[in-house]
Order: sequence, then C-alpha cells, then structure tokens
Amino acid sequence: MNVPITTVYLDMDDVLVDLHRHSYRHIFPDAPDPVIEAMYEATIRFPGIAPIVETYAGTAYDQEALHRLWATLGAEFWRTIPWTKHGKAIIEVCAKHVATLFMSTPVNEAGCVLGKMAWINALPADRRRRYALTPCKHHFAHEGALLVDDNEDNVDRFLSHGGDAMLWPRPWNYVGQLGVTEDEAFDALQQLVSSRGVIAPDSTKCYGDEDE
Repeated sequence: MNVPITTVYLDMDDVLVDLHRHSYRHIFPDAPDPVIEAMYEATIRFPGIAPIVETYAGTAYDQEALHRLWATLGAEFWRTIPWTKHGKAIIEVCAKHVATLFMSTPVNEAGCVLGKMAWINALPADRRRRYALTPCKHHFAHEGALLVDDNEDNVDRFLSHGGDAMLWPRPWNYVGQLGVTEDEAFDALQQLVSSRGVIAPDSTKCYGDEDE
C-alpha cells in the first residue's frame, strides 16, 4: 500500500542548486563552458575529474581537495550558487501538494551556514522558515516523509530509518549512471507528490511565520 506523503525534504546542493558546476567555475574561472561541463560529467565519485583537471590546469585534484576547498569558501560563494535546471519547479510542484522543507548538510565552516541562510532568506517570505541544516538527515525520516537527494548514502539511511526517498540523477550516483535524465526524474517526482501528497492541517505553518 502506498503511504500518503505528508512531508518532502528537498536537498539543496545539486538538487535545487548547482554546487558542482559552481565549484568548478570558482576553481577555474577562465575555463570555457565545455571544459566545465566535461568536469561535471566526469564527477563519478570525484576521481573521474582528475585527468581533466590535470590536463587543463596541470595540477592534481581529487575529492579531498574539493572538500578542503569547500571548507575555505566564504558566505558569498554559497549564497550565489545558481539554480539547477528544475530547482525552482521542484519547489513549486512539491509545495503545491505537500509540506515542503529545504534540507542541507553544510561543511564545517561558518561561511557556508551564513551563505546558505542568505540564499534561503532571499526566497519568497512564505518559504524562508522551512529548512533544516543538518548532517543527520536520516533523523528526519518517518512514515510519510520523502527525501529528494543526490547522495546515495543519505538516501539509503533515510530509507533504513523508515522514510521514503528519491535519488536525484547525477553523474556520481547510480541513477545518473543508468541514464535517467533530470527531466524524467522531475516527471516522476511530480507524479509521486500529486498522487500521494497530503497537506495535513497546520503542516505548512512554521515557527516565525508571523514575523515575515
């Protein structure tokens, strides 16, 4: 039996906003778009980008280096990450059918949290109080909860803790590697929330709404 969906948690980085392309453009500001796109498409568990980076920049680059970079970037980097192709539409279609919250795991650096909060606070007033910044997304899992995330581990943990989850296709996860497109994923998400979404009484109310 399909359980009604009462809450959707939308991952921010690489579901709503385009973190990896934004990162590569920050690292290599003079790189042409085809090089940036090649880096992005080769981001399969990160080692895949190493040959491209080495060819273009003449330096080694790996997962740990990218994570170290993220930990040094200030709030402006995180505030200005552009939307993904379907980012705005994902929010609209989910919020139409079910209580919808943004969810993200900031790196352990204050500028990341400040930048993400600035991004959230730039949204329309009725969306600004609907977020959870946490490295423990699985603690939000419950019957009727749906997580939309690009990270396989986050999805697996959420499922194992009693929630439902959708893995958003990216080059570094198995859904993307199977050839599922963003358009197909968006259509599937739209069908899922429209058929199973339920807006429970007061579920869209959040603390602080009256201050907006």
